[in-house]
Amino acid sequence: QDFDRRMACLNLVVQVPVLLTLLINMLASAESQRKPPPLPRNQSSLYDLAAQATLLRICKPADMKNVRLVLDHVAYRNHCKKRKVFDYTHVREALGKFPNAKEMKLLWRRLSASHSIPFIKVVVDMAETRTSRAARKLWHKLHESGAFKHGHGRYSLTKDGAGDSLHDYANGQYQFMHLSIQEYLASKVFLRLLKSRPSSVKL
Repeated sequence: QDFDRRMACLNLVVQVPVLLTLLINMLASAESQRKPPPLPRNQSSLYDLAAQATLLRICKPADMKNVRLVLDHVAYRNHCKKRKVFDYTHVREALGKFPNAKEMKLLWRRLSASHSIPFIKVVVDMAETRTSRAARKLWHKLHESGAFKHGHGRYSLTKDGAGDSLHDYANGQYQFMHLSIQEYLASKVFLRLLKSRPSSVKL
């Protein structure tokens, strides 16, 4: 029965381009690690395996947990807002009051700068426009001068971060590579909330 279930899953996967892409990514990761490739039991396990494989391929081991948390919560926030395209301001909103939100925001910026955020594609790349280059240059100049230190200078950080506003503008817009990936990641947050704080979940 388990074998039949896995074969039925594979039969579905090869007919759906996004699922086939996930499967190929998962198999390539297994091959690079010289491990036997796992066979997904169902569509949900395919997303689980592909997500893990993608994070292993792209992220440093120390970053994997935080990258996954950021992606999950950005996806959940986008899903709640019925939003596909988003920018860095939406990332900050999604992180909310996480204890290590500052660390995760810095991680997003670092990965964004190298265009290496898993499952994310750049919809509008502001990096090469004249205005965004000026905004980015000003952001770095003010940051290096210490103007963004709390309580110092005209551009001191507010609660949300005045410096972030300049960085946001220069950072473009993003989208998950496929809506089903956003829905999968959002579902993980939904299930965690349903388990820990069921009253906070609105169906």
